[in-house]
Amino acid sequence: MEENFMKLNCKKKLYFGMMALFLAGMAFSTISVAKTTNKSKISKSILADNAIVNVKSYGFVDLEGAKASAIIVEYNQDIKADSVDKNDYEITDYAIYSEKKDGFEKTVEIDRDGTKGNEGQITKVYVNDKPEISKNGGTKEGKYVIIEVNTDYMLAGQNLSYTSTMMAGVKQIGEVDGKNGKIAAGTREISNYTLEDKQQTRPTGETVKQTVITADKNKIILPEFDKNSG
Repeated sequence: MEENFMKLNCKKKLYFGMMALFLAGMAFSTISVAKTTNKSKISKSILADNAIVNVKSYGFVDLEGAKASAIIVEYNQDIKADSVDKNDYEITDYAIYSEKKDGFEKTVEIDRDGTKGNEGQITKVYVNDKPEISKNGGTKEGKYVIIEVNTDYMLAGQNLSYTSTMMAGVKQIGEVDGKNGKIAAGTREISNYTLEDKQQTRPTGETVKQTVITADKNKIILPEFDKNSG
């Protein structure tokens, strides 16, 4: 009788031991699956630096020369319109750059809306399936994020070079939703222009440094001149 009891007790211990090992294995398997799932989700998020493939300026000809009315940001995948807004981007255009460098008075001749400092700043952000501005607010999805900017001013100076005034740079500072997953904030500005410091000698013999802005002509869209320009 005692021998049978001991055998039964051993069987119970073996059973519970096997159950413990089984449950431990299940828990480990669940953790592994969770880790794999998390890694999969993380891998779908990429930096804007790698997702943005092109930046172009889009504009028109004003009294003082060419002026950017929008910056067009092209991505390597469709972007969801409801995931973008003005807070997702920092931009550089000629008005913004010049005001930072030379000040408002030397940059702006006429401030048409009477609001000092908003020249060239973002007014609208939306998505489009074409690299152009939209009167209807764009599309639900598209490869292009359109950043419209304030143009209600006149720059100081006349006949300014369009390869200077059509400069455009963009840094994505927020997270947006792409067709292939999340696109995280970038680490740098992506632009259509370069800056070069040059030395110039005046008739008086004085040497001065001048920063020359050169925007890539192939990354400038001026529909008034050429429907397919840029």
